[in-house]
Amino acid sequence: MGFFLVALAAAAAAIAVWLDFRFQRFGPSDLGRALIHAGVALAVGWVAVPAAIASIVAAGGGALVAMFAVALPALIYMFLTMLWVVKHAQGLLLRR
Repeated sequence: MGFFLVALAAAAAAIAVWLDFRFQRFGPSDLGRALIHAGVALAVGWVAVPAAIASIVAAGGGALVAMFAVALPALIYMFLTMLWVVKHAQGLLLRR
């Protein structure tokens, strides 16, 4: 199970990097908005994802279905917001 979780996180990070390069114009325009996205991603990861996974598994869906239907998109969003925050913070540091 440990290898699967590492592979899932690596796949989510790779997809997030691809999304950031492919759709650059859809990212937030400043650091404040990127931080708001980061806060939303953390809240979703702490509250909504465990509840959604538990409800899918309780309804008879498999754990694998829950991982790909809920956890993977949440991880992609978390990695994507991390990229946005780092890019905007780096841009602010380079302007000085």
